[in-house]
Amino acid sequence: MWKPLRARRVVTSEEGFTFLEVMITLALLSIAFVAILSAVVTMISTTDQHKVLAKGENAVRTLGEVVKSETANPFVPCAASTPASTYQAKAVAAGNFSGLTPTVISVKSWDGNSPATFTDCPAADNGAQLITVRVTGTSLGRPVTQTLTVIKRKP
Repeated sequence: MWKPLRARRVVTSEEGFTFLEVMITLALLSIAFVAILSAVVTMISTTDQHKVLAKGENAVRTLGEVVKSETANPFVPCAASTPASTYQAKAVAAGNFSGLTPTVISVKSWDGNSPATFTDCPAADNGAQLITVRVTGTSLGRPVTQTLTVIKRKP
C-alpha cells in the first residue's frame, strides 16, 4: 500500500556563525601564525650562527694541527727569531681555510721550568713551544674569530 508523501519541513531560521565569532577566530589564528613564524625565523638564525661557529672552530683546529704537524711544518727554533711567520707561511700553504684568514699570533718557548712556563721568542729553546693561532673572517655575513693554543715539541 502506498503511503502519502509527507511535505518537507522548511527551515526558516538562518543558522551559522556571527561576524564577531569569525573575527575572533581569525584573530586567534593570526596570533598562532605569528608565533609559529617567529619560532621558525629564530631557528633559522640560530642554525646559521652555529654553522658560522662550527666553520671557525674547524678552521682553527685545522690550523693548529698543521702548525703542530712535523711533516707539514717542521720545528723552527726560537733563536731563529721568526718562527711565527715561518709557521704561518707553511700553514697557509698546507691548509684549506675556505675564506678565513689564518694567523700565527705568537710563539713562546718553554724555559725548562716545572711547572712549565713560557717566554717570548727569541729565547733559549728547550724543545717545546706554546703557539697561539687564530682564524678571522666572515661566514654567512657574520664575523668569525676563533683562537687556539697548541704545544709543539722538538722531535
